[in-house]
Amino acid sequence: MSQRRMMIVIVAACALLATVEVPLTLRRPLTADCYIFDLEWRTMMRGGMLYRDIFQTNPPGTLWIHAAVRTLLGTSSEALRAVDLVLMGFVIGSLAVWTRRLGRNRLTAWVLALLLIWFYGSQSIWCQCQRDGWMLSFAMLAMEVRWRRGGSKIQSRLRWHLLCFVEGALWGCAVWIKPFVIVPGAAVWLADRRSAETARSQCADFPGLLAGGLVTGALGLVWMIGEGVWPHFLEVNREWNSDYFASRQASWGVLLALAIHFGPWSLLHLLAVCVMWLWWRGRTDEAAGVRRAQALLAALYVGWTAQALLLQHGHAYVHLPPLMIAAAIVAGAPQLTAARLWRPVFAVWVLGVLWMSPLARFEHLPLWRRCVTGPVTPETRDRLRGPLDRIYPGAPDLTQLDAVAGFLRSRGVGDGEVCCYSYSTMKLYWELDIEPPCRFICPRIYANRFFVHRRDDIAALLEESPQRYVVSDLVLDGFSEREANAVGPGGPLSPPPTYDAGELDGTYPWSHPVVFRAGRYLVHEVRGGMGEFTSRRPRRREAVK
Repeated sequence: MSQRRMMIVIVAACALLATVEVPLTLRRPLTADCYIFDLEWRTMMRGGMLYRDIFQTNPPGTLWIHAAVRTLLGTSSEALRAVDLVLMGFVIGSLAVWTRRLGRNRLTAWVLALLLIWFYGSQSIWCQCQRDGWMLSFAMLAMEVRWRRGGSKIQSRLRWHLLCFVEGALWGCAVWIKPFVIVPGAAVWLADRRSAETARSQCADFPGLLAGGLVTGALGLVWMIGEGVWPHFLEVNREWNSDYFASRQASWGVLLALAIHFGPWSLLHLLAVCVMWLWWRGRTDEAAGVRRAQALLAALYVGWTAQALLLQHGHAYVHLPPLMIAAAIVAGAPQLTAARLWRPVFAVWVLGVLWMSPLARFEHLPLWRRCVTGPVTPETRDRLRGPLDRIYPGAPDLTQLDAVAGFLRSRGVGDGEVCCYSYSTMKLYWELDIEPPCRFICPRIYANRFFVHRRDDIAALLEESPQRYVVSDLVLDGFSEREANAVGPGGPLSPPPTYDAGELDGTYPWSHPVVFRAGRYLVHEVRGGMGEFTSRRPRRREAVK
């Protein structure tokens, strides 16, 4: 097949894949992470204050994005997902362009775009609409400015410094999402200093970069001071963030779990390391522009991977951006595609990832028309969850949560009267249009994982709150999906037959009576004192002797 025909096939495949994936992805449910920032925005719109009224360990950059989306596009999940697809589409397009700068042809760039569309669409909902992906979009835009600034043959001095300022401002925007992006940003700057094409300006761009970053930082700081947020932001960083950072679980087990999560895509890391080694060995054989592109992309990958492994929690979404960058690096290696085994290995690899794609999840395809035309029910959104979503026990069951919301509405609940004990239930605050009882909006994960030594402080806030009902999730407390959804002699509104809280008298929330149940979710009515807040949880009855 000629290259022209192959190009037509690949472009058509990209269009087909996007046509299938976009409607399905737009209708998938949001995660608790998204609802946290939505709740922060709503609280601030009602006169509340970030960090004081809703706890947050990150800078407010992600909140600003949510605020812009919710103000301009509305409060639907589709609005946020549409913005996410635009940002990640820009990332995919940028990486394809960088493949061309690595000396590859348009066909290779389109193949990379096809695979990255495939990759992102096949990911868990926990990897979509996430901060690290949005942070990468700002980083890629900054990389584009740096490339154009260094590659232009004629530029006025004023324009050159202006582009330095713009690049610094873009890195600054990314820092407001997560400060860890400083690591890949610094790596890119150091790598470009060694480029022959920019040797004349080894350090001349630093003042402009610093000025852009400082102006972006100052604008954010002015907003925080003006809104009264700054003291509470400092309090979180002084008194809480050290515990949050210490709760990281960096281990070989976590890395193995991530490798299993991403499946064959994880092999891109090994290939990327091999490619960068080949680049280093043959660095004198390439044109200056190609060498510079190799240095910049390799630095971005190494810096991003380093901060993801060494500074952040082992969440899958943290490790999605370096995989996308690794894919671009591998695509930019003619040595690999020229190898004899390339085509059969590539074919096997494609078969290995095919099962993760919406095109291979045939149970989703009948939902495509409904996703395009609407309306979409909670049951439909639940059916759009893929295999990777089901690995996570915290993936919410929207149909059951809808039933819980109906019960709580019938009880006339107001602000502070419902506690979403487990993070999978956080959507209830949004659906019921109520404020949480305290700043720790899902106390279970805060007290039992991130801030174990501050559990008493969290318990004191809950004790002082007006909470009437607590919603727990049995799946997050050790029950399998089957056990949590089982119906016993007491009927579907009573706890499942394996549920045993007999030894938890006086323990929050398990000692409080269950007044409603929807599958895995229990609604406890708080009666009397709150009780002791510990990490203890119900035992499965078969484990009781």
